[in-house]
Amino acid sequence: MREVLVQPSKLHYAPGDTIDVTVTWTRDPEPEAVTVRLLWRTSGRGDTDVALASEQALSPAESVTTVTFTAPQTPPSFSGQLITLQWTIEAEVQPGDGFAHADIVIGPDGHEVQL
Repeated sequence: MREVLVQPSKLHYAPGDTIDVTVTWTRDPEPEAVTVRLLWRTSGRGDTDVALASEQALSPAESVTTVTFTAPQTPPSFSGQLITLQWTIEAEVQPGDGFAHADIVIGPDGHEVQL
């Protein structure tokens, strides 16, 4: 099993903030592709929705790199009685089962909206 680690520089962001993320992975076996994504997903009652905000392909020849995203203006992270929206940064290394993620908050003044 390949080890992958996703480390954002912090966990709370306001819209427009720079999100710096350090991604680390093992090179044994030699990877063919490394992808880092910024996405949001909902959970709670009803269907789960997932939307990709940004994606970056990394050089598989490296084993540690930093990527930068810009925190989107919408939708904000929120938590309610029926549904929650969570932002996530995930890294996937192919081939194999190399995968890791880190949950972050993107909202007004870096705070989750409470519904």
